[in-house]
Amino acid sequence: MAQNTAQNDDQVVFALPEEEMEAWDERERRWQEETRLRREEQRTEAEERRQERGDGWNEWRAQQRVWEEEKEEQKRDPKKWKKEKDEEIEKWRRRNDELWTKTIGAGGSSSSNNKRSDATQYTWDWAKLENQEKTFLEAGGCGKIK
Repeated sequence: MAQNTAQNDDQVVFALPEEEMEAWDERERRWQEETRLRREEQRTEAEERRQERGDGWNEWRAQQRVWEEEKEEQKRDPKKWKKEKDEEIEKWRRRNDELWTKTIGAGGSSSSNNKRSDATQYTWDWAKLENQEKTFLEAGGCGKIK
């Protein structure tokens, strides 16, 4: 019997009566509607959570829009965009040079490269001193660090 069924499997065609087809279609429509409502409810809940998060989310979205606008502007006029970015970078370099100068003093040279290297040396010396102090204290030492 099983052998007979296997031979006839490729010939079996399922044909539902018209009423069952309509019932099937109705179930399918209900399922789609329920799915749509469930997704809509999830979107609403997600939006409510975003609102509860407050301004942080809105600020992030606003920043995203700014970045997207900058990308579009860059595509429209790449030379202008590059010039503006270069000016902004130079402004930050000057600001950083001023901060380094205030931190370590003017030093002997007015070159910004020397200021940077002086500042790096200053930072390196400070880190070495902190490391020596830490090692000294861990050893339970007394007296002064040389």
